[in-house]
Amino acid sequence: MYAKLPPEVVEKIRRNYAGGDLNCQALLKLIQTKVAPRALRARNELAGRMASARHRNLSAHKTTGDDETPHYTIFVKNKGHHLRLNRQGVVWQITDGAGRDLGVVPTWFSPGAVWPP
Repeated sequence: MYAKLPPEVVEKIRRNYAGGDLNCQALLKLIQTKVAPRALRARNELAGRMASARHRNLSAHKTTGDDETPHYTIFVKNKGHHLRLNRQGVVWQITDGAGRDLGVVPTWFSPGAVWPP
């Protein structure tokens, strides 16, 4: 259904993440099977960041923001990234610590080019 993450990325994420409300196995299952199509680019960016982290991080803590949107906060190099879920538990948006959507390609980027550079 969804493109799976490469095995080497999955293994690096397993080594780097533990604990939290969402254990590593559940986190990997979530980002590989319950991601809305519009959030797949962001999922791939987040997975790359998670795999490149060189120290252990807490995998995820579930919180609900002011807008009552359930989300998980995942720390990558001590910076929070948010996975926002809908009522069915599907990730529909992934943002970095500054609130920027990881899946958005800048308008100045040429069509067909690989993002991120």
